[in-house]
Amino acid sequence: MKTPTLNSRLAIIDGLRGLAAVGVVLFHTRLNRLFWMWSFVDLFFVISGFLITSILIYQCQGRFQALKNFYIRRALRIWPLYYLTLLYCLGYALATQAGAGLVWPYASFRSFFFLQFIDFYWADLADVGIRWSQYIPMFGPSWSLAVEEQFYLLWPFVVFALRRRPAVLAGICSTWVLASVVLGMLKLPYILMMTRADGLALGALLALVIRADGVPALSVSANLLRRSLLAALVIGALIVAYYMGLGYLQPQADRYQHMVNEFTLAPVIFGYSLFFASFLGLMLMHGLSGGHSKLLRSLASRPLVYLGSVSYALYLFHQPVFSTIYTRAVLPAPVRELLSWVLLFALAECSRRWLEARFHRAKHNYPIEAARSKA
Repeated sequence: MKTPTLNSRLAIIDGLRGLAAVGVVLFHTRLNRLFWMWSFVDLFFVISGFLITSILIYQCQGRFQALKNFYIRRALRIWPLYYLTLLYCLGYALATQAGAGLVWPYASFRSFFFLQFIDFYWADLADVGIRWSQYIPMFGPSWSLAVEEQFYLLWPFVVFALRRRPAVLAGICSTWVLASVVLGMLKLPYILMMTRADGLALGALLALVIRADGVPALSVSANLLRRSLLAALVIGALIVAYYMGLGYLQPQADRYQHMVNEFTLAPVIFGYSLFFASFLGLMLMHGLSGGHSKLLRSLASRPLVYLGSVSYALYLFHQPVFSTIYTRAVLPAPVRELLSWVLLFALAECSRRWLEARFHRAKHNYPIEAARSKA
């Protein structure tokens, strides 16, 4: 019996990707009204942790070639669009002097190697605001890509070393979540891998107990898993609801500043990650067991699945598109916004068809063989 391939695009996950991408764009365009959507990026982290760990455990056979192909496939997926956007942002800033205060060697070198803000681990935290202002204009969302690339650099080796000891992997994931929250409470900036690792680790933990053929790496009963996920969902929802309530009590002009308050940020990030991970787990369990519901059908609907297919381009392109039109086009605000949305989706569709699809086809030259079940 063959294990079903987990790198096939599950409609549920594509739908959630679409929601995450739209949520991030809406946050950046409606900063104070939709301040709580800032952490939809953690949904991306949860999905990445789940998918990458699933691929590494259930599909990659324990050979160097499989690990090598894994990294090549990740590069083909992430690098082309990333570097295209980076070059545009650098070129635009140079042409318009939008980055007059930018330290070019600092920003461009670190961005090229996915090391954005890595010196925040040891820099004087009082300089964080100054260093952020010296970053590449319109390329701010790339910090999350740096977080994921750093995760891809470390986690596969851990999984390959301990793939036959899932309980140890689960312990590492749990410790990782705790460390992430503690470091956040210690006021380490929230744009670093270690302070945003809880979403990645919770996604990885989810991969250890849910797989496409229903047989988990860890021996956990379906009823216990479902109850645990429901409890986690409630806890995460309560944390997020409390945060939203505090935010809406603030004057509208102060909501974004309230959002970046470091004292509330770490537990809120954990709340979002816990909510997203448990929700994803429940939907996967329901869907893979043959269940049907309006919510499940909505997540797998064509519009959301399509948004998922262009989510990477939407995420990387939205700030360059909106910033360029809003600063260069002499048009009424409603027209500029409509034009920005139309152009954003047009560019995302072009990217999907003619850029991402080409590199996706190239991934077939680097197959990851599915491991065979002993059943």
